[in-house]
Amino acid sequence: MTANELKHIIPQGETTVVQFKKQADDAYKMGTEMVAFCNSQGGLLIIGVDDKTGAIIGLTF
Repeated sequence: MTANELKHIIPQGETTVVQFKKQADDAYKMGTEMVAFCNSQGGLLIIGVDDKTGAIIGLTF
């Protein structure tokens, strides 16, 4: 996925196939999202975006 594609998807907000997570630090939450996608039509889990505001936060390691 390109940066331009992400810039188009993020402003549309979360949907049944697009979910945002601020950080990848909670394995349980990440796992439940992935299992939900596996049990449906699939989807995108975008990390580094505030799931309440849609603000791009980014990641640091």
